[in-house]
Parts: sequence; C-alpha cells; structure tokens
Amino acid sequence: MGTGVLINNGVTLNCQGNSNAVFIFQIAQDLTVGNGAIVTLSGGCNAKNIFWQVGGQATLGTTSDFKGNILSQTLIEMQTGATLNGRALAQTAVTLDANPITISN
Repeated sequence: MGTGVLINNGVTLNCQGNSNAVFIFQIAQDLTVGNGAIVTLSGGCNAKNIFWQVGGQATLGTTSDFKGNILSQTLIEMQTGATLNGRALAQTAVTLDANPITISN
C-alpha cells in the first residue's frame, strides 16, 4: 500500500540544462496541491515531459499553478482559478471551475 502526496506551498523541478529530461511521479493514492501552490520548472524543463500518475484523485487547489500531465485513475478536480500547463486525463471525470489549461508541445 502506498501513500498520497501533498504539495503545500510548491516544488521546483530542475532539469539541469537538459530540455529532454523526463520526470515520472507514481503516486499510489491522492495528489493534493494546496491553494496558491506553484510547481516551478527550472533548468530547461518542459511541462510536456512531466508525468503525474495518480492512483486516486488529483485536486489542484484554488489559484494553484501546476505543470505536467496528470493521469488519474479516478477524478481530477481543478478548483477556482487553478492553472495547468499540461494535460488532465482521468478515467472518470475532470472538473473545472474557471481554469486555464495550456498544452505544451
């Protein structure tokens, strides 16, 4: 049995100058991103190369700024004003509330 992940304030992913670097996060339960939390990409990272595989529900808190592709086994909930640079793919539902989504190429 695994655990969930909570990003309270934010996290920085550093690709150290490699724009082709790939991050794959495998989360056994829920992913919760706090209100106003920011996922920052540095060192040449591309959001299209960041993957968040979530076994439960993914919740992006109010006005959070998230990067990467979320693949959820259940629900992805984007609360009011949360932004996503990536994709939101879920087996059951993706709920939005005034959320801009940018797809990186």
